[in-house]
Amino acid sequence: QRRWDSQAEAAVNQLAGQLSPVNVAEVVCEVLRVEKEPERALRVFHWARRQKGYKHTAGTCNSILAILGDCNRFEACWDVIQVMKEEGCGGIGDAFAILIRSYGNAGMMQEAVDVLEKMGQFGLRPNYFLYNCVLGVLVKRRNMDMALAVYQQMLNAGCFANLQTVNVLTNGFCKVGDLEAAQKLLTKAIETGIQPNAVTYNTLIGGYCKAKLVGEAHTLLRTMKENRHSPDVITYNLVIHGYCNSYKVDNALELLEEMLDDGVIPDTITFNTLIFGLCKVKRSDEGCKLLDLM
Repeated sequence: QRRWDSQAEAAVNQLAGQLSPVNVAEVVCEVLRVEKEPERALRVFHWARRQKGYKHTAGTCNSILAILGDCNRFEACWDVIQVMKEEGCGGIGDAFAILIRSYGNAGMMQEAVDVLEKMGQFGLRPNYFLYNCVLGVLVKRRNMDMALAVYQQMLNAGCFANLQTVNVLTNGFCKVGDLEAAQKLLTKAIETGIQPNAVTYNTLIGGYCKAKLVGEAHTLLRTMKENRHSPDVITYNLVIHGYCNSYKVDNALELLEEMLDDGVIPDTITFNTLIFGLCKVKRSDEGCKLLDLM
C-alpha cells in the first residue's frame, strides 16, 4: 500500500520489459485504491500509458476521475476523458456521471449542466442516466429552476421521463415545498404509463407531512393501496409521525391497526414515534403499554 512517488516509479521501472499489461493494471489499480493526492495519482496514470501494450480501462479512468473530481481538478478530468476517447475505453457514460457529480459537489451547477452539451465534442449524446444525474445534482442544491430547464431540454432531445426522473423531480418539489407541482407530476406520470413505486409515494407523503398536511398524506397512502402499491413500514411511519406531530395520536393508533391488518410489521421507529406522541398528549400510561408490544 505504498504511495506512488519517484522512488516507487524508479523501482517499478527497473522491471521494464518484465511487466505485462496485466501487471501494469494491477499496479495502477492498487495505487489508485490508496492514493488520494491528485498529482501522484496523475503520475501513475501517465506512467501506465507509457508501458508497452497497456491501455487504460474504464475502471482505472473512473478511479482517477473520482480522485481528481474530489479535489476540483476539472481540467485534468477532461484530459482523462480525452484519454478514454483515444484509447477506446468503454463506460464513458459513467465517467461523465462522475464529472457531473463532482461539479455538483463543488457547487458549480452551470458547469454540471454544460457537461451535457460538451459530450457532443466526444461524439456522444446524453441519455436518460446522465440527464437524471444532472437533475439529481440540481435537486440536491434545491435549484428547481435549472432542474426544470434541464428537464425540458431532456424532453426536447427525445429522452422522455422515466421513473427515476419522476422520483428525482418529486424529491426536488418536496424539498422546496411545491407539493402541488409534485402531485401534478405524479398524476402526469401515471397518465403517461409510468408506474410510481414506494420511493415516489414515500417522498410525496413525507412532503405532505413536513408541511403539516397529514390528511393529504393519509389520502395518498390510501390512493397508493387503491393502485395496488403496497405501503411499506416507511410509508406508515411517515404518516404516523405526521399525526403524532400534529397531536392527533388517536389517528396514529388507528393507522397502527391498519398497518398490522395489512401485514406490515412495525419497527422500532413506529413504536418510538407513537410512544413519544402519547407522552406529548399526557397519555404516557398508554405509551408504556406499547412497550410490551415491541
